[in-house]
Amino acid sequence: MNFYLHNLAQIQSGHPFPRRIENSENGKIAVIQMKDLPNTLQMKSASPARITVSEVKDRYLLKLDDIIFRSRGQTNTCVILKADLGPTITAAPLISIRVTSENLLPDYLGWWINQPLAQAHLDRHARGTSVQMISREALETLEVALPSLKIQQQIVELALLSEEEQSLIARLTKAKSRKLQTVLINTAMEATHANEAP
Repeated sequence: MNFYLHNLAQIQSGHPFPRRIENSENGKIAVIQMKDLPNTLQMKSASPARITVSEVKDRYLLKLDDIIFRSRGQTNTCVILKADLGPTITAAPLISIRVTSENLLPDYLGWWINQPLAQAHLDRHARGTSVQMISREALETLEVALPSLKIQQQIVELALLSEEEQSLIARLTKAKSRKLQTVLINTAMEATHANEAP
């Protein structure tokens, strides 16, 4: 049986803004933009701009575990909102996805969307050449593999462990690279001073 995203979740386009979003110190509404999204599966913290508005329609307001999808650009992946930012909305072209099925975990869906199989579907339905755009309809027709909730949870846990491992490896590699650069620079400086000695 095929499970399509539109049968499993509610999909909402981000709030449109006619001009650049300016941060207001007294703003009560957090606005998540493309630049605020991390390169991780979960968004555990953020410092988005805040705005002062008289009213925001309920359909734009996010909840914890909502999925935020990058619909424009070279990377059409998503993150799961884990940070409690108070009243929060996304700015277009971001799209929010809220799971409605009791048989689907938000974290699993976020992981699935980021996988090559789902990304291939989105690529096939992308519009534009220089700037790729994924439509709401492309998301709605995305097929989702739906194992048991137990298996979904196990997949998420393993994915997060792998993500943490990759992050640690990257930090260690960067630290080793800096250390090696320091050693090489010191070697070059010492050799230069030795040549200058009478």
